Amino acid sequence: MRQLPLGISLRVSARFSTFLDGPNQAAVGALQALGRAVREPPLWICGPSGAGKTHLLQATCAAVGSAGGRALYLPLAERDRFASGMLEGAEDLDALLLDDLDAVAGQPDWERALFVAYNELQESGGRLVVAAVEAPTLIPWRLPDLRSRLNAATLHVLRPLPEELHAEALLARSRELGLELAQEPLAYLLRHGPRSFASLCELLDAIDRGALAGQRKVTVPLVRQILGHDPDGALAAAPPRPQPGPGSN
Repeated sequence: MRQLPLGISLRVSARFSTFLDGPNQAAVGALQALGRAVREPPLWICGPSGAGKTHLLQATCAAVGSAGGRALYLPLAERDRFASGMLEGAEDLDALLLDDLDAVAGQPDWERALFVAYNELQESGGRLVVAAVEAPTLIPWRLPDLRSRLNAATLHVLRPLPEELHAEALLARSRELGLELAQEPLAYLLRHGPRSFASLCELLDAIDRGALAGQRKVTVPLVRQILGHDPDGALAAAPPRPQPGPGSN
C-alpha cells in the first residue's frame, strides 16, 4: 500500500467484516470482487452521508493491501492537506480509491490530474473506485473528456442501514475492535443514541477509547458518560428512540 498523506489513516474497524450488507449487497459484492482489468469503467459509489461510503472505500483499500496489492485511499474532502500531485504514478497502483470526489469538481488542477490518473489506470489494469453523494451525471465537471469518462462508471447507490439491523452491525464492529459489548449497554446506546448509524459508529469508537483509557469494561454508566448524560440522567445529545409497540415488526 502506498504511503498515505500525513495525518490520514485507515480506520482499523473499516473492514468488509464489519459492514453489514443489508440493502447494499450488490455494491459490497462488486468491491469485494475488485480485480485488475484493462479498460474497465470506474466503480462509482454514491449515497447520503452515513450510508457507509467511506467505510467501504477504506475496506477495499485494506483488502487490496492485505492481498499484496498496491492501493491508495484519498479523502478529497480534506484536499487542502495535500496536492493533486498525489494522483501521480497511478499506473503503479492496483486500486485508486477517491472519497468525496465531488469535492474537487470544477478545480482545474484536480480535474487534469484525475483525467491523467484515469487514463493511466485504464492502460495498466488498475481500478478506479470513487465515492460521492451524487451520481456522476450530476457532478459539474469542467473538463468535458473527464465528464464523459466518469459518466460511464458502473454506479452503485448505497441505502442507509435499516434501524432494525443497527444492533447486529454494532456488535460486528465491536468484535473487530476487540471490545466486549454486552446486551445492556448496547440496548442503552440504541435506545438513547442518534438514529444515524454513522453517528452510532463514532460513539462506539469513543466508548472503545474511553474503556481503554480507563481500563474499564463497557457498562451503562460508561455509555451514559460518553453520550453526555447529566447526573440526573437527562440526555444532552439526542432524544430516546421511540420503541415499537406490541406486535410491531
